[in-house]
Amino acid sequence: MKFEIKILKEIIKHNKLWFIVLFILSVMFILFFSIRINPLIFRETDLYAVISYPTKEHSSIISSLFSIYQIIFTIYLTYVYYTYEINNSFENVILRFSEKRWFVIKSLLFSTFITVFRVLFNLCMYIYFAGYVEFSIDFIISPVCYHLFIVIITMTIINFVNFNKVFELIITFIISYLIFMSFNLEMAIILLFILYIFDLFCFSFKKYYQNESK
Repeated sequence: MKFEIKILKEIIKHNKLWFIVLFILSVMFILFFSIRINPLIFRETDLYAVISYPTKEHSSIISSLFSIYQIIFTIYLTYVYYTYEINNSFENVILRFSEKRWFVIKSLLFSTFITVFRVLFNLCMYIYFAGYVEFSIDFIISPVCYHLFIVIITMTIINFVNFNKVFELIITFIISYLIFMSFNLEMAIILLFILYIFDLFCFSFKKYYQNESK
């Protein structure tokens, strides 16, 4: 576990630009809303883009693009973290872990990171808008569950779709965006458990053996 935490820290360190861009975009949105906000016409949809709330209802094209950035942000970080050892020290993984143990550690650790990050980020964003919209726990739960879904679908595609990196990322984004536009919390939770159990029992290093031998 300590080794996996170290890898996660390295991934965050080497991809800090993604976090910086997210911070800058968030500040820009806050400044934009500060200029144009009128409490009488402020709607929940104005908040959706900032907290990456999964819905097809957005107040502008710009807000939709910001949501897309956050989707890509989660997909990319998941991909880089999950494939780090496969690309850099696959032999060590085989020697040190069983297939199921490796998957459980990777998926639970990164899911915990995403959960903590999204909760803190969304709370910070909501605090700013607290005077304009009534708080709902759904502002936390739905974005967190959605991004956890992105994590598990990314890992599933890496595990079972034998394409190159670009195609795997494109497929993941298409699925993630379709879910974003037709999100249902109960269905997302069910899919999370189904995909996790599927990966847990069906995951194998076989795909990576084959890629290593090519």
